[in-house]
Amino acid sequence: MQNRKLTDKEPGMQYLKKGKNQKKLGTVLATGGLVIGTIGMAVGLSGFAKGFDWSNPQSGESEMSSGSALMVAGAVMIVAGVPFIIAGSKNKKRGELLLGTSNIMIAPQVSTKKIFSVGVAINI
Repeated sequence: MQNRKLTDKEPGMQYLKKGKNQKKLGTVLATGGLVIGTIGMAVGLSGFAKGFDWSNPQSGESEMSSGSALMVAGAVMIVAGVPFIIAGSKNKKRGELLLGTSNIMIAPQVSTKKIFSVGVAINI
């Protein structure tokens, strides 16, 4: 493992990049889940695909239709995307704080001021 000294802005840039990637992943997951869930709802309401029951192939139909399965998969994808979006926002804020000046609200009735901030990153 090589020892290298981080520049002043490098940790902030890493947080910004990580936050951007996390928000992008969360948005893709949530949007994909919304699309798959909508398709599942349309398939379920039309009664198009009843599904195949692997445990009882003679019946030809499953208890859970394809539309219901798609709706459940879509909901799971949406729920899985939300933590990535939240973590991405937090990492973006951390990166902005480490990089320097940012708008900080002193009090609700006082306007925002540019205040120089200093951040410290400790690798554990």
